[in-house]
Amino acid sequence: MIGFLKKALDNWPNSDLLLDDAEANAFKHEAPRLFRVLHFEKLQKEFREHDVKAMALKDKTHGRARTAVAFSIFGSTLLAISAFIPLEWLTPWISRIALLCTIVSLIWIGWQSFWGGNTRSEWLKLRYHCERLRQFHFQYIIQNWNAAIAAMDGGDDLNAFQKKRNTALKELSTSLGNSNHRYKEAINDIAQKKLWMCEKPDSEGSPELLSEDASDMLHAFHELRIGIQLRYSNENLREDRRGAGAKANLVEVAFRALPWMLLIFATIAFITSFNDQVWHTMSSVISIIIGAMALSAGVFIKVDRAIEERDRNEAYHARLLTLEAEFKSGSPEVKYAILRQMEAVSYEEMQSFLKTHERETTLL
Repeated sequence: MIGFLKKALDNWPNSDLLLDDAEANAFKHEAPRLFRVLHFEKLQKEFREHDVKAMALKDKTHGRARTAVAFSIFGSTLLAISAFIPLEWLTPWISRIALLCTIVSLIWIGWQSFWGGNTRSEWLKLRYHCERLRQFHFQYIIQNWNAAIAAMDGGDDLNAFQKKRNTALKELSTSLGNSNHRYKEAINDIAQKKLWMCEKPDSEGSPELLSEDASDMLHAFHELRIGIQLRYSNENLREDRRGAGAKANLVEVAFRALPWMLLIFATIAFITSFNDQVWHTMSSVISIIIGAMALSAGVFIKVDRAIEERDRNEAYHARLLTLEAEFKSGSPEVKYAILRQMEAVSYEEMQSFLKTHERETTLL
């Protein structure tokens, strides 16, 4: 049992790539021969760059969208309470300020909905790039198993292995960067023709699985590839929130239309606040009602999305548990076959993730 790999599960985010320097040093001390092969500095650097960009892009979009929603809620609330303010001279101005907040926020939300697709696509592209790098890290060793086991000795075998792997990574990086919509190809890859990013060399032959080094590598893959993904999926399931409801397709259509209706009536209310009290009052009331409907529909959609995420995570977790059980009870040949199955499961989960988020209008 490799002690570090068990400890790594306590800090699961991206531990499989040994991104944390402290973890990498601990792993090097615990299993230096495995470290020579599993520590892939060039891939780690590229992964970090794209992961940081993806997180920053998501945080930036979240902040903007939530600010717009806050303005909308503030405007609708202020509009609702303006009718109860006893000072007649102040009421119209509060109403106008409220309507302006609502109008500005709705214009911003509309812009996010119709022209924010590029932001979403860029985020998905970055996430896809990261996950393909993660998959490549393990796939290359699986496809070049004998060379990887030989590289654990160091020397010329290690140099040759690293040189070929660096070349393969460079080709992959170029391929991933050449298309802005590469992730869409993955979504539509039903037959999983693009699952493996590197071919198994003819010189490999049958994988050598009976040596002590091969046994250690199988164990390392079990902990780093299957074990950490199990922990990851389990953490996701803990965060999922259960809710009731069927698919919200019709509600989502309504949700996309309601803000524009609210914008129209809020604009009418603002314009008529200067000269037509009847139209102002009527359009203000309609704006409040539509705003409440839009907010309710939005909450319903979010609950439905959470249910969909939960179902996806449960299915992924169940498949991982099956692979885990089969791996533990299997022969070395079975364990190696499970590693190949794990890559197919990982690819399918990535496809489901991309498909779910590709339908989102914004990152909110």
